[in-house]
Amino acid sequence: MLKYVAPKKKADGIDPVPTLLTHLKTGNEVIRTDAIRAIATRVHGDDRAREALLAALLDQDPDVRSDAMDALVHFAHIEDAPKIRDSLMGDPVREVKLAAIDLLTALKDHASVPLFRKLTLGRAEDEVEWEDEAGMWDEWLEIQIACIRALGKFGAEEAIKDILAARDDEFGQNLDLPVFEALTGMGSEGMVWLLAVAQTEDGLARKRALEAMTKIDPDALRPHVDFLLGDDNAAVRRLALTVLPSDDDRLAYIAHKDVEASLRSLALEMVAASRPDLVVAALSDPSKEVQAVALDHLTLPLDDDLAEALGDNMQAWLLTDDGALATSVARNWFRLQDGASHDPLLTLIRDTDRPLEARLAAVEGLAKLEDTASCERLISLLSNPAQQIRAVVLTQLATRAGQGDEVACEALVVAAEGALLAPKQTSDEADVADRPQDQATEEEGIPRLHITKEGEISTTTEGDGTGSTLEAIQINRVAPKEPGKKGKKEHKRQAIEGPEDLAHDLARVALGMMGNLPAAGIGEAIRSMTECVKDDLRIAAYQVMAKRHQAGLVAAEDLPRVAAGLMDRTAIARSLACQMAATQPELRDALMALRSDPDAMVRLECVSVLADPKYISEALADEDARVRKAALMRALSENIGVAERDVFERLQNGEQITTLRHGVEVSESFAAIVYDKLSAEDLPIRETHVLLQALSA
Repeated sequence: MLKYVAPKKKADGIDPVPTLLTHLKTGNEVIRTDAIRAIATRVHGDDRAREALLAALLDQDPDVRSDAMDALVHFAHIEDAPKIRDSLMGDPVREVKLAAIDLLTALKDHASVPLFRKLTLGRAEDEVEWEDEAGMWDEWLEIQIACIRALGKFGAEEAIKDILAARDDEFGQNLDLPVFEALTGMGSEGMVWLLAVAQTEDGLARKRALEAMTKIDPDALRPHVDFLLGDDNAAVRRLALTVLPSDDDRLAYIAHKDVEASLRSLALEMVAASRPDLVVAALSDPSKEVQAVALDHLTLPLDDDLAEALGDNMQAWLLTDDGALATSVARNWFRLQDGASHDPLLTLIRDTDRPLEARLAAVEGLAKLEDTASCERLISLLSNPAQQIRAVVLTQLATRAGQGDEVACEALVVAAEGALLAPKQTSDEADVADRPQDQATEEEGIPRLHITKEGEISTTTEGDGTGSTLEAIQINRVAPKEPGKKGKKEHKRQAIEGPEDLAHDLARVALGMMGNLPAAGIGEAIRSMTECVKDDLRIAAYQVMAKRHQAGLVAAEDLPRVAAGLMDRTAIARSLACQMAATQPELRDALMALRSDPDAMVRLECVSVLADPKYISEALADEDARVRKAALMRALSENIGVAERDVFERLQNGEQITTLRHGVEVSESFAAIVYDKLSAEDLPIRETHVLLQALSA
């Protein structure tokens, strides 16, 4: 065994270089590679390490040489380029060559360009050593590609003919991607060649050339704008739009005259602010895509004649279009039409055959109305069969509830409790309902939201005989089949977009909206759903309850439900309950009982909230790395009675490399313990390997 030199103290702490370099001199190649990786991770720019790594380029082990070349990226100077180039030529190992090419490129060693050009065209066997002949061809191809990319990063225009010749080699592989990538770094000259490919070739090569041209510096494109605009291919003309200023007449011409609708749309968006006249003219464009862009960019006020004609057209477009135009009309319905009726938007939203994007835009448009019935209008859409529409409506209701709207809050509560749109139950079905069985649906005399059969919404009390809101917005369903009778269909409700059970889905989404809403009814609805028999709804309730606790919205009534959550059958609910129980002294014993929970997520939460020294120490040996890391962070960052040396010993004895590495990264004093241990005499190879690995990235 080698006897190691203890790390010396520097002005700012431990100097690890002597210890790591000592391990670099060991006779075990695994330890040498470990030492190099530790040096690359923990010591940057040190000349002692730099000299040792340059020397390691001649190590007898190829892995050591390869790792040394990789590590030199943190240490090498431009004057080291000749030695690195010697390795590229003289070391037969492919990994060493590839790392050398990357390093020489990073050093901007232009003296390597001639060698890269030779390796682009062939193996240069008179100058370069290669491994056994059987693998020579594949190895050279990797080196060839690396050299082509390096030449592009150098911007070596003198090498353009070489890389194009390599691309044309009929015996080579398809080099389009590296060649085109290299050309993008070769300025205007490279752009000319890419454009030539785009104009003369077709298929995948042309597509790749055009994609590469989009990555070229705009300065290289500007001299060729007129040439690009004159190309027959719309993809080539599109490139010119990226460099034209918004007030350029050529851009205005494209917006008005180009034969490609997508280009007219893009150009119109770019000139809209400076050319409102073109926006108005585009309303008559033959492309609905362009018309949609024009609607979005019309500025107010509109001319009276234009406003009247536009209103008629918007009515027609909303009814007939199945694309972007209907969406734009819905989005701009009230902005461009003062006092417009909301009925066409409601019709659009309820028509399941129309584009979903347009229907969603209509919902958002309706949400902007601030009339007295706007909230009730949104509530009526909660029976929509499209899950996305229901989600947008609930989002809008949550926003209003946060602003103090009691009607919106009431709707969220009913939705979250699973009562909104719930299928009617028989007495035999009641024991499997989503809601807890010891809680009534409504308390007598409490005002609840209602809608009459005519669609008018009001607030009444139970027992007055008025049709309920919940009944008014029920989805259509077939009545339960009476015993002894045969029906044509067995299902209870119509097929819909999204989940089959709307009430269930509404409850889940509505719960997620309640995190920061302070209303008392919100908290009660959440607590009731923590008793739900369905796991996903119960978990959603605990998730929002935990979010509210983090926001300071804690209620005394939550405590029993948190205690119940600690015993929940799902690990997610137990972990969420752990978070909330941390601030409840009454639940400490229950928390302690979860220390050995079979689920790592629950154990992780216990480590995060319990400060018992013995438990934290035990958790350092947990089978899950996340739990160990959490225990480590608590032990190192908080005064909970666990010594750093004890933490180190426990992790080292368990060979917990990943967790040791976390300790080194967050604590200089912990790192000092590792370096001190590494400097010990006669340290076994296995322990040395573990500690050096802990110092590596």
